[in-house]
Amino acid sequence: SSAALAAGPGEEVRSLDDGTLAFSYPAREGVRGNHERIEFILEGEENDSRYVNGRWDDHDEVWAGDIHAMMTVRSGRVRDIELTVLRPGDERPRADRDLGGMSASDAASYFLDLAGHAGDDVADEALLGLVVARDVDPAADLIALVRDRDRPGEVRESSLFWLAVLAGEEAAPTMTDLIDDETEDLELREHAVFALTQLDEDRAFPLLMDLARNHGNHELRRSAFIWLAQYDRPDVVNLFEEILVAN
Repeated sequence: SSAALAAGPGEEVRSLDDGTLAFSYPAREGVRGNHERIEFILEGEENDSRYVNGRWDDHDEVWAGDIHAMMTVRSGRVRDIELTVLRPGDERPRADRDLGGMSASDAASYFLDLAGHAGDDVADEALLGLVVARDVDPAADLIALVRDRDRPGEVRESSLFWLAVLAGEEAAPTMTDLIDDETEDLELREHAVFALTQLDEDRAFPLLMDLARNHGNHELRRSAFIWLAQYDRPDVVNLFEEILVAN
């Protein structure tokens, strides 16, 4: 399991105390970027989905390469993570301590552990560092984070988003269970409704239609209506007309 902590970066962070720590690792297929951003492109049956982290400019050159993680450490804790893509042959960015290259599985294990206890911003970057690692299937770990009520809401929301993006059909039961769980935080349940939109349309659309028609929570029904409006389908217009006539 990728849940085991990679000892290297964690120990180095604690011993560094203050400064910058860097390492690199192989990237997942579909990841491109440069020294300022990462693009993650997932090929779909109908359209490709692009996820961008960092400064966006259509005219910038991007390339495939290893992920480079630069972490700012203060008082033995990671306070910031910058994820970029190394161009083969380029000089590595300077860091106070550079661990060089490591395996994708070790990097993913480290980022998973970090996401579980870091602050919100660092946790978000750590989750991205996890999901862009080559040949790593984080679905089970993301599900565990989503279901862990001891984790901050923002971490659970980010985990839910990436679960929907990467796991697709496998993620649907986790999302629908969360939406129906009246003991859960409403904001997280609303985020689960949004996460449904990251599934393939043929899977997402009927789930959103059912929520909009039948769910007992008014706010969740409203969220489903909002996301249904993005689909150019006659069923959506018919549903809106039904609701207007009924009211």
